[in-house]
Amino acid sequence: MINVVLFFLGSAAGLLPETVLLPGPNEPLTVVPVILSSIVGTLAGTILYTLLSRFSPASSARAFRVTLIVLGVATLFPPLSIPGAPVGMVITLELMHVVAIVGMYVGLPKTT
Repeated sequence: MINVVLFFLGSAAGLLPETVLLPGPNEPLTVVPVILSSIVGTLAGTILYTLLSRFSPASSARAFRVTLIVLGVATLFPPLSIPGAPVGMVITLELMHVVAIVGMYVGLPKTT
């Protein structure tokens, strides 16, 4: 899982400081939420693509990719709102989001 590797590389490089607390759980970022977020996001994308394929098979890949781009852009904003997050942390989190989005964009739709 690329995001787990990015987490450990970012942590080793000091880009993901434990002193920065995430909103909500009010805890530092650990590998567990990285794994869970990656799995939940990919499952949601898979379910969306499956539903689109069932109800609109002719245009499911295109509809999925457009939806993924819109939702993908929306996921880029939350890391910017983490109080006190250094630039390196924000960039690392953004990169994790991009990896997940690109993986689904390329991997889920069938090429026709």
